[in-house]
Amino acid sequence: MEFKAWRHGLRLTGVEALRIDFDDVSIEVHRYAPAGHLVCMLPGLGGGIKRFAKLASRLADAGYQPVAMNPRGAGESVGPLENLRMTTLANDVAEVIGRLGGPATVIGNGFGNRVARYLGSHRPEVVASLVLVGAGGEVPADPEAAAAMQSFLDRSLPDADRFDAARRAFFAPGHDLAPDFIDRGQTSEAIGSQLAAMRAEEDDAWLAGGSARILVVQGADDRIAPPENGYRLRARWPERVEVVDIPRAAHAVLLEQPDTVAEAIIGFLAASR
Repeated sequence: MEFKAWRHGLRLTGVEALRIDFDDVSIEVHRYAPAGHLVCMLPGLGGGIKRFAKLASRLADAGYQPVAMNPRGAGESVGPLENLRMTTLANDVAEVIGRLGGPATVIGNGFGNRVARYLGSHRPEVVASLVLVGAGGEVPADPEAAAAMQSFLDRSLPDADRFDAARRAFFAPGHDLAPDFIDRGQTSEAIGSQLAAMRAEEDDAWLAGGSARILVVQGADDRIAPPENGYRLRARWPERVEVVDIPRAAHAVLLEQPDTVAEAIIGFLAASR
């Protein structure tokens, strides 16, 4: 049960790189500010926290303490990957938040939105509120976009083919592949274990995200997590779910419209305090 600075508190450019160790798990965490309300950011399928850099900088400037964590098997994070459940991944997040002084606002991007909602459902004591960026999980993806996503995830394909597939799957018309989209911290091992964990769950109680307040930020042109996902959440729990549609953006909304996304999240956080 140890909390220690990774590589003796090594600082990247404006970032403190930490390692949170517990049991047989070690989680890589990047912290962008030393104090303030904790905001824990969970990446999409397969991990990779580079995509949070711009949002984290905006949150730090606004007085919050943003941290981004890679799941088991991604980046520098390690731990058993066999027979994982979504609750296991959620408990990993809870361990990190507990050691960093939660409760926290938890931002889940893509697959991370599922982990965030499992966390809210199963470990509500560590969750102050949830922000779901690309809140898929109920309404199926567009088949063409889903096929393109599978091509992007296939590491046996040439990079040029994979990146072309990423443009088609994740970006709105008129947007090219953002430089921060490719994150070598994303791994096939993490992808496989996360997909298996998702398939192992048998109920949809996680969809509610517990009883926390929820902000859904979604690209109006998202074909991987269609906007109807957010609308259904708001229709079921209108007293605690807010939806912000971002025009000219798709599933990569975090990179396509970073300023608009940051403004929506900072406004939500200010209203929640």
